[in-house]
Amino acid sequence: MRLKDQELDRLKSRTDNASFYTKTLEQELSEQRAEIQRLNDLLNNQKNDVVKSESRKNQTEVEVVDLKRALQMAREDKLRLDTDLSTLKKDLEEERTKSKAL
Repeated sequence: MRLKDQELDRLKSRTDNASFYTKTLEQELSEQRAEIQRLNDLLNNQKNDVVKSESRKNQTEVEVVDLKRALQMAREDKLRLDTDLSTLKKDLEEERTKSKAL
């Protein structure tokens, strides 16, 4: 009977140890899952920041292209207006010459 009680105590002790070990593993697993979730959230936030940054970069590039186009159009307008001004000055000078001749 005494051996039986000792064996039961030994088995109970092993069961308690296994239960404690299982609880410890479950706690570590829970902590690891929480850490993985935190890291995934951080990764997603970083990806979102990268997407936002790329979007701002692309918008800036579009604005630069638009400004270059506007600058080119302004240069073309200036060239056309300079040509028109030159023609008008020439016409005015011709009119003055005709007026003086009369």
